[in-house]
Amino acid sequence: MKTRQELRRELRRRRAAMPPKLRAAAARRIALRIARTGWLRPGRGIGLYASVGNEADTGPLRWLAARRGCEVFLPRITSHSARRMVFRRDSGRYRPNRLGIPEPVSGPVRSARRLDIVFVPLTGYNEHGYRLGVGGGFYDRLFAHRRHDVWRRPLLVGVGFACQRSAEFVPEAHDVPLDLVVTESCILDCRRRRGASA
Repeated sequence: MKTRQELRRELRRRRAAMPPKLRAAAARRIALRIARTGWLRPGRGIGLYASVGNEADTGPLRWLAARRGCEVFLPRITSHSARRMVFRRDSGRYRPNRLGIPEPVSGPVRSARRLDIVFVPLTGYNEHGYRLGVGGGFYDRLFAHRRHDVWRRPLLVGVGFACQRSAEFVPEAHDVPLDLVVTESCILDCRRRRGASA
């Protein structure tokens, strides 16, 4: 069994091996799959990330959400040492944080519990919805209430490529599972798979 860091490196290599044109086409297919759901409705609060490097490009999805009248919020790290972040309304003005991730400069903050859907970046995922992020723990900390409370909002949807799927890691106690994962090839309902394995 690989360590998580070893697996992250392998999954990053898989993602980087995709030709840029293929990655761009896959990002458009991801947005198209999401467009066919009922998730993006006027007035809904949508949490979304600004993609960097060779992550699945969220540009088409951000454009689609805005066009459909959703309120789009992007993460902003408030404390690196405490692994804390908030979601701030997308104002169209960004500044890269020390990790190189664009963050909104201004705009109102909305509690993560009050968002309807949050699209989450991932380095890897398994069929039960457990994800490997970059290792910072920001998302797991922000949505820790999902492990204990009956409050099930927001819907957590991972966004990535099919090549990032892996069965080679075991979830840890602090991991918050995703509800669904969207790739260029499918929408994976992880809730059903977790229920089937319980």
